[in-house]
Amino acid sequence: MGTAITLNGTTRVVTADVAASNGIIHAIDKVLIPPTQKITDIVVAATQQGSPAQFTALLAALQRPAAAALLTAAADPAANLTVFAPTDAAFQALLTQLGLTNLSQVPDATLVAVLRLHVVGSRAFSSDLSNGQTVTALGGPVTVGVSGSSVTVKGGGNGMNTANVTAANILATNGVVHVIDRVLLP
Repeated sequence: MGTAITLNGTTRVVTADVAASNGIIHAIDKVLIPPTQKITDIVVAATQQGSPAQFTALLAALQRPAAAALLTAAADPAANLTVFAPTDAAFQALLTQLGLTNLSQVPDATLVAVLRLHVVGSRAFSSDLSNGQTVTALGGPVTVGVSGSSVTVKGGGNGMNTANVTAANILATNGVVHVIDRVLLP
């Protein structure tokens, strides 16, 4: 987004290309701290933190036997993924839209197709995304919208409705998580 150079999606380079006798220095605005949690650890931790927990529905969906491969991928320490993680409110809105009352009522094939649309097989920080860009998730194309510092994503089945990225660039040892306020539909 723009011409700013960032590291790990949130640390900005404030002064670039300062010559030194033994190389080049780039001044940054934050101390770089390596991540300590895998994507699955981040999701589980968010279900247990204060009020309100935000990924209980996502975790329940990933724990369904039909989604075992996706849960395994998100737990793989060697993976390099981007996960657009819908909040509990996003899942509740989806259930209302589908006329359902419980996530267990969503057929396995539908659930897996929806979840696959939220996982990209490479790491993409918000600063790597541009307006109109299409990223290929495991379940198909996701269209990105960028306006200033706002980022949105939309699956093929979301029509005119888009998901807002409400928290971006949550760094994991095996990828990055972006929290979104709608469930993407294939």
